[in-house]
This record gives sequence, structure tokens and C-alpha cells, in this order.
Amino acid sequence: MKGCAAMNDTLSKPIERANILVVDDTPANLRLLSGLLRDHGYEVRPAPSGELALKAAENDPPDAILLDINMPGMDGYEVCERLKANRKLCDIPVIFISALNETMDRVKAFGVGGVDYVTKPFQFEEVLARVRTHLELYRLQKNLGALVDEQVKQITRLQRSEAIASFAGGIAHDFNNVLFAITGYTKMVKDELPEDTSVSEDLDRVLAAADRATNLVRQILTFSRQTETEEKPVDIRLLVKEAIKFLQATMPATIEIKENVNECSDAVMADPTQLHQVIMNLCTNAFHAMKESGGCLSIELATVKAGQGSAPANPELPTGKYVKLTVSDTGCGMDSKTLSQVFDPFFTTKAPGEGTGLGLAVIHGIVTDRGGEVEIQSMPGEGTTVQVYLPAMDGPGKESVAKAQPLPTGKERILVVDDEVDLSELIGRNLSKLGYAVCVAHDGETALDMLRSSPDSFDLIITDLTMPGITGTQLAEAAIQLLPDIAIIITSGFLEMSGAAEMEQMGIHAVLTKPVTISKLACAVRSALDKEG
Repeated sequence: MKGCAAMNDTLSKPIERANILVVDDTPANLRLLSGLLRDHGYEVRPAPSGELALKAAENDPPDAILLDINMPGMDGYEVCERLKANRKLCDIPVIFISALNETMDRVKAFGVGGVDYVTKPFQFEEVLARVRTHLELYRLQKNLGALVDEQVKQITRLQRSEAIASFAGGIAHDFNNVLFAITGYTKMVKDELPEDTSVSEDLDRVLAAADRATNLVRQILTFSRQTETEEKPVDIRLLVKEAIKFLQATMPATIEIKENVNECSDAVMADPTQLHQVIMNLCTNAFHAMKESGGCLSIELATVKAGQGSAPANPELPTGKYVKLTVSDTGCGMDSKTLSQVFDPFFTTKAPGEGTGLGLAVIHGIVTDRGGEVEIQSMPGEGTTVQVYLPAMDGPGKESVAKAQPLPTGKERILVVDDEVDLSELIGRNLSKLGYAVCVAHDGETALDMLRSSPDSFDLIITDLTMPGITGTQLAEAAIQLLPDIAIIITSGFLEMSGAAEMEQMGIHAVLTKPVTISKLACAVRSALDKEG
């Protein structure tokens, strides 16, 4: 405890002559924060509005800014955006302090340039520690040379990555639960309709939109390095052709799609889902560049060798054979300043609401993790060409697009547990169609009572991970003690890789991430039951 106290004392000590601008329209909050910082030796200037804060910063740039969000006239987001647009003020660290506690509030705060986010009511020690940390980074950035300045920028990028990681799990869990219900019930309705009807086509559009939303969650988790990958030999031609079919159905007639992918027969070792993200993100970016004027989208595949011909000039790329994916457009293009920022997280040239600023950052992360490289050439008015290089394997890859197979069925007894009523009913109805005898519980306590009262009534438990009261893992532990041979499957809207590994060591047969398709669920159920049988 003494060590912790000493560390807090060190963090709360002011950086010499640091000047802090505190912005809040509530007088009590303004006095509280200003007094706290003054008591610890900082120079403080209070500002009761966004307009006054901008004037104060312009007249005498502070070393850090503590900024409220909900203010009349000009809110904190706009204040931060204007600060970042001013060359004189753009590097000043902005720490948001707000009562808003939704995930997207944090996303927007970091998106407009904030370096940290503190939720009211806050702990004084926490605010002081964060202020000192960002002041130290700011001083390094101002006072050191170009080399160290670049290192500080990398630290800032890392902080943003860590910020995404801290709330990515919350986004994934909640959003994937919603997507599970949307896709599951939509497919059930679609299965009851004839295929060649306008209603069936409309439902296909709903499923396509849900798939885009699912991919967006995957992008966020990929960027924060929280997704588990399944690498295998992949023939990119199949993924490209699948993407082209989707693009042809969704892009306007003003955009022509050209492809040249048949000449490349080499496979790459990668996760097919991640490669699909790369292809779709690049094509979506090209579409946005040509949305207003139309044009031509070209997609090519080729096998090249590093250091020869059209291979990348980057000397750090190891010598060897590579599969080169080229996506070109004839759109608006980018100037050199924009081009230098395209891999930065949150940077986007799209209009508000059309882009997250994560697409190219995700692509770059996926490709470089596979030992590859991404190169971009662009000129204003002349379009953009993106070249992705991935290490090639010898020979063709396995088909990455699975052929439809009949779903496995059974007559065993299954207990489905999920506090989301819609999801538990959805899983139950789908499994009942496959012949299983299904019971549903909406919380862990009820499920445990059912197991205790009728220990021989169930062969398998499918339980959500995050539930009030008894969690999925607690229910699994109790069930295994009561019935050592029972099969268990965990479902979750988000689960870190380490957590999945621990569950498998506990004796859980499978861990499925929502939204899960009925085919994947059916296969996991059959596999778990067959192992126990």
C-alpha cells in the first residue's frame, strides 16, 4: 500500500510551470476541477464555454486542456475539432471529462483528436495521474528533435489503439447480440418464403446489411488485436470472385468492374475472414472515390518475386514469391499530405457518417502480420492504386468458400441458457427444427435449479457467457461438478482469446462468438454430443 501511495504522490506532482485550460459550463464543476489542480501546483485558467475556451487557447496556448462535452452553443467535440484544425494548437493534449458513458461517446471523443477520456464522477487521483502523463508526452513532443518526435507520435497511436481495445469488447458483445437476433430471425422468415419474391429479396438486403455490420465489428476487434485467427492455405481467387459478385449487385451502373484474377494460382497462408475484409475494404474505398462521378474499378491478382519487376521496392520485404492483389480506381485521388495519413487510425476522407477511419489501418495490420506489405499510389484527379503483397505458398490453396452441406441433426436433450430472451428462443427454435428436445432458461439460477431437480434430463448445455447473477462459466463449473459427463457450449458476443483457451481447459467443448450461424451451431452441437457419446 505504501508503494501505491508513493506512486500516486509522484503522479500527482505538477510538471514545472504547466498551464491547464479547464472547460465546463457548470460553475460547480469548473470550480471543483480548477481548485483541485491549483491545490497541486498547476496554473489553471477556467473557461465556462467552448467559444471562450478557443479564444483563451489562441491568446495563450495551454499545456493541456480538460474539456467537458455537453455545453450549450458549442459542444466539446466541436471545440476539439477546431483546436486540431489550428496548427498552433493542434498538438495540445485534450482530455475529455464527461458524464456521458456510452461507447460511441468515447469513440467520437478519440475520433476528433482527444487523447484520453474520464467519466464523471471521477477520482481526483485518476485525473491528476492522467494529466501528468499527457503533459509529459506533450513536453517530449515539443522539446525533442525529429527522431524522438516520431517516437512520441507512435506512443500517441498506441494510446489510441489501447483506447479501442478497452471498449471494443463492449461494442462487440452488445452489438453481436443484436446482430444475432437480426440475422437469425430474418433467415427463419426467409426460409418460409418462396425464393423468387420481392419480400425474399428485401430480406436478402437485410442480411447483407447485417453482414456489413458484423464486418465492422470484426474490423474494430482486428484493429485492437482481439480476434482469434484461423490461418490455412487460401486461394484468393475464390474470395475475390465472391466479392465481385457482391459488388456487382450493389454498385451503381456508373461504376464498371474489371477483373483479371485467373492467372494467379498460388495460395497464401491467412485467415479467410480477414482476407475478405481486406478485399471488401479496398473495393469500398474505391467505390466512395468514384461515387459522384462514376468510373472503373479494377481488381487484379498476380504472382511476383521481391526485388523483380513489379514487386515492392521496400528493402525490408524479405526475398521470395508473393501474391499481389491490385485494386485501382479512376476516382478523385489523394494529394501527398492525405496519402501520408491513410494508415493512421480514425483518419478518413469520407463524409461524416460514411467512414470509421479504421479500414486502411485494419488492412495494414492484417497484411503486415502475415509478413506482407501495402503500397498506395495516388494523384489528385488521377485515381488511386493499392497493391497488397502477401507471401505465396507453392501450389493452389484449399477452397475457402465452403459448399453447402445438410445440417447435422439429433434427438438429444439440450438446455439453452441466455438472458436475452429473443436469442434463447431463437436458438431453441432452430435446434428444435433439427430434431433436438430443447428447454430454455433465461438466467443461470433457473438453469442450475433445473439441472439439480432433473440431473438426468439433459445431454448438452448451451449457455451465454455474460449474464447477471450466475455467469456462463460459473454455471458450467457447477454443471460439471453435478454432471461430469455433460457437454457444454459457451456463446458470447465477445471473448478474448485467452478466455476461450481457459474455458476449453475447464472441459467446455466449444466457444462460439455471436452472431453464430445455425450451420456452425448445429455442427458444434453434434460434435460436442458425439465426443461425450
